[in-house]
Amino acid sequence: GVRKKLVRPSGEETLRRPRRGDEVKIHLTRTDAKELLQFRLGLGEVMEGLELGLETMRMGEVAQISVLLASAHSSGGHIDLSWCQVQGCFVFEVELLHFTRCFELLEDGSLLKRILVHAQDRRRPATGQECVVNYKLRPVMDSAKLVDHQEMVYVVGEACSSVSVCTELFEAAVLSMRCGESASFERRAEEAFSGKIPNGLANDTLILLEIELLEILETTDISFERNGSVMKKSLHCRDFWDKCQDAGRCTLLIISVTEGDSIIVQNQTLTFTLGDGDVCDVIECAAVSMCLQEAALITCSAVDMAEEPKLGIARPAKTLVFHVKVIGYEKSIGERVRRNSEQLAFL
Repeated sequence: GVRKKLVRPSGEETLRRPRRGDEVKIHLTRTDAKELLQFRLGLGEVMEGLELGLETMRMGEVAQISVLLASAHSSGGHIDLSWCQVQGCFVFEVELLHFTRCFELLEDGSLLKRILVHAQDRRRPATGQECVVNYKLRPVMDSAKLVDHQEMVYVVGEACSSVSVCTELFEAAVLSMRCGESASFERRAEEAFSGKIPNGLANDTLILLEIELLEILETTDISFERNGSVMKKSLHCRDFWDKCQDAGRCTLLIISVTEGDSIIVQNQTLTFTLGDGDVCDVIECAAVSMCLQEAALITCSAVDMAEEPKLGIARPAKTLVFHVKVIGYEKSIGERVRRNSEQLAFL
């Protein structure tokens, strides 16, 4: 009962298409004008046949969608589209201008999430992990009125007195996100705040919480023996960046090395081949666990692993903390051959 004819293909590189629950913005072409419509798919706001057609489209695409009367009236929707009726069917010329991925969170579906910026990184935070978040809190109907705004380190699952929204809402929002993603979350004021509702807001005021998940501060044991003697706290990383591997050539910026309260090394660069023993074990452990562009704090409690003449570090008396960043990486010949073979196999 539904047919689609492509009028103009999408110019977008992404293959993403809208699905049930997503918010779409479309142009419907009349003979003399275009009508702008915005609605969520799957909620019965327009006829089902038009929704089915939209679910096959990509952003920027223009298509002619024909819906037989029998299919159209099975779910008419409350938006009047009677002007599109032509000889026993509805004919729409529709342009998909934009769509926003939407989800209903919490068991009762009372928290609506809209993805504003999609993330390439596949990692999501876990309970107990530290995250760097930037959030804004404002009424939906008064976007200029900021109730709260801050960038902060948030430990997932822990109550945070500096956040005015309730812990359940904030935790559910952050746990639903991927590193680098931006999203908005919608809830009524009486359900959104953990304490007293701010002055000027009614109980039923819709509140918009916008969150950008800037970083997931993962802490991992990177010691060769996995005994906790060398720990890495990643400060800035994406899982699609090139990973440093044995036999590759790495350039590591040593931003600082601290022993207790004293900075003993600052702004030095080391270039070395991984696995050749050119540098001390703690730097080797750090580099082989990192990606190009990644920044991290490396804490070494095994003092014998941290002696590095190139940095002027003799055997330290205390735990050392290295602040490092991978600023260059050249793949080994074996890694390049392997990568080329994988690409040929894919083709």
